[in-house]
Amino acid sequence: MGVGIRFSTGVVASAGFEVYQNTPNPFKGETMISFNLPEEGMVSLVIVDALGRKVSVWQGNLPEGLNRKFINLSSTGLSGILYYTLTYKDTSITKMMVALD
Repeated sequence: MGVGIRFSTGVVASAGFEVYQNTPNPFKGETMISFNLPEEGMVSLVIVDALGRKVSVWQGNLPEGLNRKFINLSSTGLSGILYYTLTYKDTSITKMMVALD
């Protein structure tokens, strides 16, 4: 049981650290989380279920600008409410997403 995560990068969306709602949401199988970094830096992404159990943890150095993380839950059997938290420098932002069977 594992969560597949891949990412892509793009142009600068704006000047600050921003995390956008995953799309699609709700989703079945795969969803995308987009976020903007004001400058290159270390980012961590933690996904937890509704009970606070860690589903996935990812960390990496990403470039300035718009970044996209693709999350694939199709092989995990997970469904329901999940939360994702992105941390960049000293700021953490958490959003909710819904995985369907």
